[in-house]
Amino acid sequence: MIRIRCTQRENLMNLLVAGHAGYAQRGHDVVCAGVSALINALASTLVLLGETSAQIDLGSARAQITCCTDSVLVYSLYYQTLVGLVAIAREYPQYIDLRTAGFFCGEERNKEDIA
Repeated sequence: MIRIRCTQRENLMNLLVAGHAGYAQRGHDVVCAGVSALINALASTLVLLGETSAQIDLGSARAQITCCTDSVLVYSLYYQTLVGLVAIAREYPQYIDLRTAGFFCGEERNKEDIA
């Protein structure tokens, strides 16, 4: 199962993704591929924008991206990523455990249980 934790506190956003979906074998898993595409797109865009506050740690089964969201553009990028992750989680709920804190994202609001 992929565990996704996305938090926002004041002007700091943190996105942590860990695990493997188990939908199919590694290299053939569409759930992992979708999540990875969104995470890598966010990380690459932050780098291309020269976002100096971004802390990006991408691994094979774990990724963490933390960044100040003083700009509307950076906030929008994080939120767009979260919306995409929620869409995948709704389609494949048995493979993704997604929890948010500090965001409103449709039905996910009731999962805002991160301390």
